[in-house]
Amino acid sequence: MNDIVYVGFSDGYMAALNALDGNLKWESRVNTGAKFTDVDATPLLDADNIYIPSYDGALYVLNRNTGSVRWHVDFGGSKKVIIEGGVLYLASSDGCIYSLNKDSGRVQWKFELDRGAPTSLLVYSDYILFGSSQEYFYAIQKNTGKLAYRFDSGLRGGFVSSPVLAGDEIYALSNFGNLYVFKPTRRI
Repeated sequence: MNDIVYVGFSDGYMAALNALDGNLKWESRVNTGAKFTDVDATPLLDADNIYIPSYDGALYVLNRNTGSVRWHVDFGGSKKVIIEGGVLYLASSDGCIYSLNKDSGRVQWKFELDRGAPTSLLVYSDYILFGSSQEYFYAIQKNTGKLAYRFDSGLRGGFVSSPVLAGDEIYALSNFGNLYVFKPTRRI
């Protein structure tokens, strides 16, 4: 499977191409939305599946060999998903963070932001870190989705970029161009 390139397109299709000659292995229309059909997020691959959020606010899981849809949920967005063990974490355009069983798509927990849409996620120890497009930076417990920490960057402040971990410091860029550095006092 290392000789296959997986590509999403703006017309709602996902395709598998031979990396050596460009020949089509399979194509699958995963998004039939009427508004935005883009499948332009970075896909996440495991041994059997492709996990691809689409711009219409859905997440599709495809069979890596055939392109057939194994399951999908009607929430998602254009952010890359994270998988740890049997759990998939998703920052959704509906203003929520979801923990899903990666094999079935069953929701394990859901965290709703105060307002705005989430940035991409960063898993740090037992927590998921992310910013909101409006006002807050969050740390939630990855096993339960319970709020552990919330930083207020000011009304209409919010965050534009995904948090980045460098050493023991977490960096996040706000909508106003302020760079915030979070240094946990202990490894949270």
